Amino acid sequence: MSLGSTAGLRAADDALAASIERAGATVTVARAAPPRSVRTLALTDYVWARAAREAARAGLRSSPGDIVIYSTITAALLAPLPGAIRFDALAAGNRPGRHGVWQRPLERRRIAAAPLRPDRSRARRGGSGCRRRLRAGDARVETGHRSDHLCG
Repeated sequence: MSLGSTAGLRAADDALAASIERAGATVTVARAAPPRSVRTLALTDYVWARAAREAARAGLRSSPGDIVIYSTITAALLAPLPGAIRFDALAAGNRPGRHGVWQRPLERRRIAAAPLRPDRSRARRGGSGCRRRLRAGDARVETGHRSDHLCG
C-alpha cells in the first residue's frame, strides 16, 4: 500500500516492489489518490490515511494477497487489515502536540498489530528503528534507498 504523497515515497515504493519481484514474489501496488488540501497537519494525516484505506480496500478486492506492506505509518493508520509497516519516521516524532493528537494512540495500536514492526526506542534516538530487513524466501530485499526500512 503506497501512500505516494511525495515523489520520493513513490520511487521508494516502486523500488521495493521491484526488489520483491526480483526475489520471486508477485506484487501489486495500490497507491492512494491525492486527497483535497486541508489546513492542519492532523487533518492532512487524516485525509491521506482515508485515501490509503480506500486504495488498500480496492487493491485487496482486485488482487488479494498473502502479505500487505504499508509504505508509511500514515498509510497504516486506518488500514483495513494488519500488515508490515515500512517507514522512515514515526508520526509521533513528526507530529508533536495537537498536530498528532489522534495519530499517536492509533499509531501505537497499528505498530503493535503489525507482523513486522519498528523498534520504537531506536527510532526515537534518530536511528532507522529497524532490527532486520524483510526477506522473501532466502533472498534479502534491498532497494538502495536509505530510508527504505521494513521492520521486525
